[in-house]
Amino acid sequence: MADKKYDVVVVGLQCIDIVCTPVAHNVMDGETTVVDSARLMLGGDAQNQAITLASLGARVALMGVAGNDRLGDVLLNQLSAFPIDILTRREDVNTSISLVLVEDKGDRHFVYQPQSNQALSYRHIDEDAVRNAAFLSVGGCLTLPGLDGEGMLRLLDLARKAGTRTALDFNVTDYMLDRATLKALLSRTDYALPSEVEARALTGEGKDPAEMVRRLRALGATNCIIKLGGKGCYVAADGYEGIVPPCPCRCLDTTGAGDTFVAAFLYARTRGWDILRCARFANAAGSIAVEHAGANGGIRSAAQVEARMA
Repeated sequence: MADKKYDVVVVGLQCIDIVCTPVAHNVMDGETTVVDSARLMLGGDAQNQAITLASLGARVALMGVAGNDRLGDVLLNQLSAFPIDILTRREDVNTSISLVLVEDKGDRHFVYQPQSNQALSYRHIDEDAVRNAAFLSVGGCLTLPGLDGEGMLRLLDLARKAGTRTALDFNVTDYMLDRATLKALLSRTDYALPSEVEARALTGEGKDPAEMVRRLRALGATNCIIKLGGKGCYVAADGYEGIVPPCPCRCLDTTGAGDTFVAAFLYARTRGWDILRCARFANAAGSIAVEHAGANGGIRSAAQVEARMA
């Protein structure tokens, strides 16, 4: 790792979140809903990963797109408070924004305007940064229409040629790549890290994580870690396979917990830890994340996460 400038370069979703909590499930039934808290925060899978990685002490760079608008100013200004190399570009589009409605038990629902994230394409990639990273992580794969497909394959090929390991964190919504392209993408990926819901969407398997992994491998994946939320994670990577149990916690808000998990896993992997310790560290980070309102900010240091592991 010492010969690389970055531990992790993160590419993908960046947005402004407006987090409202608590919000009743039947919020649309009334004209006005009063909440205890409504806060403007940074969000988006890639941005959440980068903030968590920086807080853990990793050397990190972030690539995405922000709009040439007032919200873009806010996003980049707030992001500059973190020790992150900001490689985000600006375009004449609206900055992506997400209204996050959090129920009293921590479940969340999104109202999302995706414009700047839809604008992200291969021309926004800093190839030198990818070459100079131990890991490339894509945050929000399958929700980046300007990059998914041929652009993503080109990005993964760039990383492979440079000896940069790759990780894909999915965000499956209403469209899917064709099977041939999905197989090509997964076969170029060192670590696939879908949530249980995303793994189900990718494979069609409804319940069994082991069967999800079998089907992901049939699609070309090698190492798979399936995030199971409050049930921990299922690891099928680097010679280990099985459930890694969760850390006990009090769930306030699940927003960004999966992104925190991925960031913590990659941080641990860049430290050369064995796969089981990496998964335990990631579970511990996720348990801290859900005790904190918002998509990031709960993680302050690696020592904090290691204390939770103990």
